[in-house]
Amino acid sequence: FAEAAEKHNLILVTDMDAALFSKTKMHVCHSLDEALDKARHFLGQELDVRTIIMPHGASTLPKLAV
Repeated sequence: FAEAAEKHNLILVTDMDAALFSKTKMHVCHSLDEALDKARHFLGQELDVRTIIMPHGASTLPKLAV
């Protein structure tokens, strides 16, 4: 995930301490509402693109099929 975060805005919703991710470019949030606000910030207040919510994201690595 840290490698994917180099190219994409990855937002992690967790109760873990954000300091644990300080050496990565992942954006740590503590609630889904906070994560959606951060996504809106990245996109200029609009969520008009595909957003993926992965409830078991820690054990899943998505692959985009084109």
